Amino acid sequence: MAETHRQTRFLNVDLDIRASTDLNEILAAMPSVFVLHSDATNASVELGHSPESVEEAVLGFAEIIQTMPRRARDAWRKCEHRVLNAGIQAGTGPYEAHFELSNDAVAALAKTGAGLTLTIYGSALTRESTTGEP
Repeated sequence: MAETHRQTRFLNVDLDIRASTDLNEILAAMPSVFVLHSDATNASVELGHSPESVEEAVLGFAEIIQTMPRRARDAWRKCEHRVLNAGIQAGTGPYEAHFELSNDAVAALAKTGAGLTLTIYGSALTRESTTGEP
């Protein structure tokens, strides 16, 4: 396994949304995102580029959401679930890793009405030792 894959690292941020009504209005207002999954009431999207940090992703999504047309923002506010899910891959080092959000990013996130979830994926080495699989 390459050394970089043994290090704890930021992966990406998904925007997960759920509504009791159709999400087409919202998704149409986000042409710069990559749709991972979408059905009538649930969607998961990523930014159209790979952000280097949680901060960059949060600010990118905040800008997209805040600049949506009024009808899409109204639909956004009616969503039951609006969460940015930041993925972090655990590694064997460093001993501690920090993924900081500035005050500006926290304020921008709060302004969107979305929450933030941190998903930490276990080290591949941990998975190998417990399952015997690479």
